Amino acid sequence: MSNFPSISDLLGLCKLKVVALILLTAVVGMLLSVPYIPDIALMIYATVGIGMASASAAVFNHVIDEEIDQKMKRTDQRPLPQQKVTRTQALIWGFFLGVVGLGILILKVNFITAVTDFYFFDWLCSDLYHVFKKSNTSKHCDWGRCWCRASSPRLDCNYQ
Repeated sequence: MSNFPSISDLLGLCKLKVVALILLTAVVGMLLSVPYIPDIALMIYATVGIGMASASAAVFNHVIDEEIDQKMKRTDQRPLPQQKVTRTQALIWGFFLGVVGLGILILKVNFITAVTDFYFFDWLCSDLYHVFKKSNTSKHCDWGRCWCRASSPRLDCNYQ
């Protein structure tokens, strides 16, 4: 393993397809939450912040599941089980994404959106759902995160 992971391995920890589903539900929620077209700049900031927070949660999820992923055929080719990324590198990457995503939400959207999206909906809701469903279904993460994201988008357009 080289000293630095590749960009593709770091992005592989982010579960980009799942994040795309989260962002789709968030944007639809932003559009449906008010009877007018929301401010485009605010929607962009909210989408970027939500995306980074969701990617951060996905990275931490990989760290939590590293041992399980090594044993499962479906997940044994991920960057952590393959040792393409070290646990420390993954933690730093996840922390970076989370801090930047939260910062964008706090500075450009509003504090309540940042706190509820980052901590409750992205981390707690999706990861707690994930922990209990991993052994039962291959769609645990997709359904858990999208369900949680679909319940929160109205917060993203509650302007300051």
